[in-house]
Amino acid sequence: MDISKYTEVYKGTRGLYVHVTRFGEFDQKQSLVKISNFDHPWSEHIFLCDTYFNGDEMSVTYTTKIDGADYVLMRTTKEWGGVWLLGNVSFDIQYVDTFVEHMEGRNEILNDYNNSHLRGNPRK
Repeated sequence: MDISKYTEVYKGTRGLYVHVTRFGEFDQKQSLVKISNFDHPWSEHIFLCDTYFNGDEMSVTYTTKIDGADYVLMRTTKEWGGVWLLGNVSFDIQYVDTFVEHMEGRNEILNDYNNSHLRGNPRK
């Protein structure tokens, strides 16, 4: 499975962290999104998201499936964004750093996705 060499890290209010890395071939436009470090049923879950780039707004939208329906999990611009979670919980997030493949992040999110029950649809 092809995966990006890079993992983008965002930090949100109340200590929330988001790790994002491309998953699959570049033209598949999919990413793994891990949301962690807060008290919520979706904390530590890893979502496989379709990734949509909007050139007019210079934003990226990450959409996953929840109970069979499209669900906008996250939207980012160059420096900031938002995450929307179950129960009308939302967080503002800001870009923090990009980890390169030999650094923490990339392999961790892939290994967690492949080996964890905390992936896919957390509401099943």
